[in-house]
Amino acid sequence: MWRTIKILFFLNLIFTGNTSLGLDLFQNNEINKIDSALRATKQSKSETEIIESLEYISSLYAENENFDSAHMIIDSAISITQKSGNKYLTAQTTGTKGKLYRQEGKFQNSLEILLKAYDLAKEINEKEIIMNVSNNLGVTYRRLAEDSKALEYHLEALQLAEEIGDLRNIAIASNSIGIIYTYQENYDEALPYYYKALELEQKRNNYLGIAINYNSIAWIYELKKDYQRAIEFYKKSLDANINNNNEKGKAICYSDLGKVYHTIGEYNLSLEYYQKTLAVNEKLGDKRYIARSLIYIGESYRDLGDYSKSLFHLEKGLRYAQQVNSKRLLMSAYEQLALTFEKTNQENLALSNYKKFNVYKDSVFNEEKSNQIIEMQTRYETNKKEQENELLKNKNRFNESQIQRQRIVVVSIISILFLITFLVFVLLNSRRKQKRAILLLRKQNDEILKQKEEIQNQASDLKKAVDTKNRFFSIIAHDLLSPFNTLIGMSELLKSNLNEISKEEISEYADLIYKRSNETHDLLTNLLDWSLSQTKGIEYHPQEIEIKQLIREKISLLNEQAKEKSISLKFIEGDEVLVFADVNMLSTIIRNLVSNAIKFTQKGEVTLSYQKELEFCKVSIEDTGIGISEDNLSNLFKLDKPVSSKGTAGESGTGIGLILCKEFIKKNKGEIFVESIENVGSKFSFSVPLLK
Repeated sequence: MWRTIKILFFLNLIFTGNTSLGLDLFQNNEINKIDSALRATKQSKSETEIIESLEYISSLYAENENFDSAHMIIDSAISITQKSGNKYLTAQTTGTKGKLYRQEGKFQNSLEILLKAYDLAKEINEKEIIMNVSNNLGVTYRRLAEDSKALEYHLEALQLAEEIGDLRNIAIASNSIGIIYTYQENYDEALPYYYKALELEQKRNNYLGIAINYNSIAWIYELKKDYQRAIEFYKKSLDANINNNNEKGKAICYSDLGKVYHTIGEYNLSLEYYQKTLAVNEKLGDKRYIARSLIYIGESYRDLGDYSKSLFHLEKGLRYAQQVNSKRLLMSAYEQLALTFEKTNQENLALSNYKKFNVYKDSVFNEEKSNQIIEMQTRYETNKKEQENELLKNKNRFNESQIQRQRIVVVSIISILFLITFLVFVLLNSRRKQKRAILLLRKQNDEILKQKEEIQNQASDLKKAVDTKNRFFSIIAHDLLSPFNTLIGMSELLKSNLNEISKEEISEYADLIYKRSNETHDLLTNLLDWSLSQTKGIEYHPQEIEIKQLIREKISLLNEQAKEKSISLKFIEGDEVLVFADVNMLSTIIRNLVSNAIKFTQKGEVTLSYQKELEFCKVSIEDTGIGISEDNLSNLFKLDKPVSSKGTAGESGTGIGLILCKEFIKKNKGEIFVESIENVGSKFSFSVPLLK
């Protein structure tokens, strides 16, 4: 057995070129642990002891993030179990490899391997392995944001652990179920599971488990804003970590206590705990957590009014954040620096840091959006893989039935020596069964091809939906954020310099804020209407409408906007025409088209008219504005290729208004038409059905 292990190790070393097994990444005490485990492996007589030693060595490499060596060792263990035909140990080591992939952040690989381990454990009906693998599957599904499947596997693990009487795994499953309920904001459901896990860990005298569950309970009370109880349980968690000499756990508890005290305004206590966090993190040498601790300390000093110490710690934290190149930490450092410089009236430095904060904020936002898309793709691939596995299982069952039939044929062939007539009957009967089986197989193949085509169509629809969603979020992130930044900037300027600026300047600022607010209101209205139209949130209620009266009402509402730009609003009135349409949608269409005409006209006039044509009424809005280029005309009503431009007075434009107009006109069984010449003007016309 030991000779087999040596061969496997040396083959892996030769092919990977990893002759040191990454031992340079370990501290002396950890190297001693590996040496000890290797000696124990060599001295082991049973296969179980050898596999346990290899799994332990693999876990040591994983703890130090040397995943290549960890995988190499666990693969060697799996090879040994497969060669010996020990399904129990094969299921156990396969589950360990699945857990290893999750620790590495490769959740799709983790899921595939863990499901194999789960099926093998089910096949041999080993409850202990099923329990362990189910807990790991639950964690992996939770990391993939599939809470329902995660809860299903954790509950199965909990039931098996209770049947076996395994207190450790009852505690693990209970804590995991509590975490799922916490993320779902179902705090009252989560608490009993955390308390249950805590009670079991206390029975086992497991200080690490006690610390974790005290921390989880404190987390719930913090989320419920019961800060005194949160502090109580964070301190209990801290005591458990101190008893267990767990430095990382102590750092986490100090940081959690600092945040709670900061939240309730106890800045001196907050500072005290953040300084303790910093001391532990410096001892551990973790630059990422050192940076975070320094930023928290800088924030506390600012709230205590000690701006020089605040700047000292924030700038030091920034340097550490730059060393580890963490965008989130850099974003946080620049934001806190900007706020401190603002407090010390250093506007230029505050503005400079705000700009850097916004750059990293946008970068982090884009990464999160990209991760969401990757997560959706992962879910799609996971579901697809599960469907393929189910098809494979069906095929295997079919093959097994075929094998069984062949055995019957063999028995029939042996029986031919005794009864030829019976043999002929059996053969004919077997042929008929084979024909039916072939027909069934063809039918199943056709169904598989049909399912494949459906999956491909779903993938195409999903891509279109993601593209539409990305455009919608892009509009919100850019065109909605920009006016809000202007409003915040102007109002902050007014607030900071109220005693230094004249009434005329205040009036100008107020006028600008008013205009930007109206523009933002119009954009929000259009975004909300468009969003509701996409989700069928707006219902279509057609009724009898006097078109002349409706146009008059809209003109009266938009007259002030036109006067501000010295634009004349004209209405060529004709005979009264009754149309059959939704009055709210029709009002939105006219308001958007007239508002656009005013927005893109410098001086001149905007003319509204209508005329009766067969079964429709055609409404036209014509301006003497800047017009639209031929390239933009072709993309005018497309969400994936929007036309976004500034008005003649710098007004913002997203193109959503025109897209919304087209949606509403279509709902009202009409059409929209555009004629435009650059630097001459544009004419937008649309039709609505006449009242019958």
